[in-house]
Amino acid sequence: MNISIILVQHGNSETTIQCIESIFTSKDTSDYMIDVVVVDNKSDTRSLQIIKNYVESIDGRFLINRVDSLHNLVLEPISPNAKSVEPSKKTAVSLIENHSNMGFGAGCNIGMKYARDELNCNYVWLLNNDCRILDDTLKNLVSYYVGTSLETIVGATVLSNDYSNTVQCFGGGRLLPWAASETQFGNGRLWGGKKVDDSIDPNAINRKLDYVTGCSMFFSVATIEKVGFFDETFFLYWEDTDLCYRAKKLGISLRWCPDAIVYHEGSKSTGKNSVLTEYWATRNCIKFYQKHFNNFIMVTFPVLFTAKLINRLRRRQFDRINVIIKAIFHGIKAYKYW
Repeated sequence: MNISIILVQHGNSETTIQCIESIFTSKDTSDYMIDVVVVDNKSDTRSLQIIKNYVESIDGRFLINRVDSLHNLVLEPISPNAKSVEPSKKTAVSLIENHSNMGFGAGCNIGMKYARDELNCNYVWLLNNDCRILDDTLKNLVSYYVGTSLETIVGATVLSNDYSNTVQCFGGGRLLPWAASETQFGNGRLWGGKKVDDSIDPNAINRKLDYVTGCSMFFSVATIEKVGFFDETFFLYWEDTDLCYRAKKLGISLRWCPDAIVYHEGSKSTGKNSVLTEYWATRNCIKFYQKHFNNFIMVTFPVLFTAKLINRLRRRQFDRINVIIKAIFHGIKAYKYW
């Protein structure tokens, strides 16, 4: 089994390195060939140099992407010490340097295409670079996937990376079209260890999953070829929901593996509750629901706008009102290009 783990970063190389180091601790993976592919989305000079130095120190591979199109991907060595692409060691690392910030979805697409075409992987694990995993996370994820007879996309138990064992989500969440929103299963609960609480029914959650969070998505290359890559026009947020929605329409199931624990910091590149997060999350929420739930358009706009407006006024975040209006306008405008 050849597995490629895709990490996309925009700055914060130290966090990426911590994630890679946690991957190196994985045990009981002797039957796997593991490649870590780091896609750098135009980090600042300092951060880029940090990840370059690290990859070189562990005998990794350096490549650069000089084009924006997934279909015309050109990878060139950028170091005299660059290694040719050869069959993977047990855990090898490749670094792809994009010449511009192409967004999360595009970064993942480039990593997946490289892994498929150059590394000959047959399974992909998309993992946020601000995550760390336990030594049995990968083993449990693969075991769960192999034990599932259906073609599927598998998510993990995502916990906050603050040692509080607070749940961010059980695999993913559910869409709320009537409210132009979504909800994450398990969010805010306390995780009492590796065993699932008796009050939690994984099968019930699996039946309700509308998306697996892009923080941790495990699937086969055959699945992504069937569904298609991420829609890069989302740029940031909701691209994982869009991909999973397309997958479900093709009969591909979504599953949560309770024993695969992933600790996630969240919004490391954009900043928690930042203006950037507010803009892209709002814009792409509108974009998603117009793309897939056209009948809800007349409900989506006023519900989303009213809810966000009231929330920002209550918090006295008056500067966010213009951001919300701009994001909704751009979300409506983006729909015209479908």
